[in-house]
Amino acid sequence: MVYPPEEKLPNLTKQTHEILEQICAFLNCGGGTLYLGVNNSGYECGLKYDLSYLEFGGSRDKYTLYLDNQIHSRLGVNASRFVSREWDENVKSDVLIITVRDCNQVVALDGKYYERRGTSVRYAPDPEAFKRFRLQQIGITPKTSTPTTIARPTVRETRKITPTVPVTPVAPVAPPDEKVLTSILRNNVLHNYQGGFANDIAGYVAILSDGKYKFSTDEMWENDALTLAIHDHEKEGYLVCVYDDGSACRVPLDEIFDKNENYEYSRTTAKRLVFASPATETDSLMSVLTNSKGEQYIRFDAVPSLVEGRMTDCGAPVTNTAYEEAVQFEIVPTADIQHLQLTTSNKSIGNIIKLGEGKQAKELMEAKGVVFKQ
Repeated sequence: MVYPPEEKLPNLTKQTHEILEQICAFLNCGGGTLYLGVNNSGYECGLKYDLSYLEFGGSRDKYTLYLDNQIHSRLGVNASRFVSREWDENVKSDVLIITVRDCNQVVALDGKYYERRGTSVRYAPDPEAFKRFRLQQIGITPKTSTPTTIARPTVRETRKITPTVPVTPVAPVAPPDEKVLTSILRNNVLHNYQGGFANDIAGYVAILSDGKYKFSTDEMWENDALTLAIHDHEKEGYLVCVYDDGSACRVPLDEIFDKNENYEYSRTTAKRLVFASPATETDSLMSVLTNSKGEQYIRFDAVPSLVEGRMTDCGAPVTNTAYEEAVQFEIVPTADIQHLQLTTSNKSIGNIIKLGEGKQAKELMEAKGVVFKQ
């Protein structure tokens, strides 16, 4: 990324632009894979000199953070979701593998569209025609009436500096989900320039709207369904996931932290995820449910009592009693509600929210800042 091919002098700006051109073309033409640190003959020469460049100071993390920020800022937030990267741990040299999936929109680099022709990348000579063609290709009807036919690029190979690797076609991307909500009672400030930022962040989990999720210890800039800052004291806990039918599941965060960073993993799409929040064994999940008459009930279930699973699981309802709708959720310290005589049996919906202990629970949560839906 620092030393352009066939050149001895570093040129970070030039080489970064060339790499982004390749990624942009792959996003527009079916996907592909780049190997940084592999020469034209397939020899793993590594990125030793790149990493030793002043900008990175020998740090892999700084190197990949620079690349991620370039992709995010110059290709766009949505496009960055279709790009993942990982260091090849099967070789001795420093080799970075960049995997690009076919994007669900037309992607431009600095206002220009790039496409693949054979094994090379070129600037689309007729940008408007290319854009119309690409929109038709991904199933979006162009606003113009008569699209110009362009020969579709069919080769999915790596750039010249890398060996050719076949790419498996990817499935069409589903329409984006609605935003996933999270607890308002915990600190989820993501960036150090924002007020209330805490310095004890152990990592980030991004819930992506195309049925994926990913983890990173580096600062994340996702503008998707939900990004969570996981604090040190939460790392040994769980990610509580709640779905649109009220089913809940606790996923051990240490399992997510063991994943490859910035690699997109699948999560279940059998049900729509509506709420996700870190929680510990000393927390409870608050659920507001309605019966067939529209009456609201509130219940609190200790996190350890929730079904444990993975991101590909849908969990189970918090009660065996039929209810009409799951309205809202929150994570609250169990100690805060222990003095209330609340129903926790799975043979009941919970406590009616307008009366007695249910009303007290509602008032307690309102005092904390929770706004209840009517």
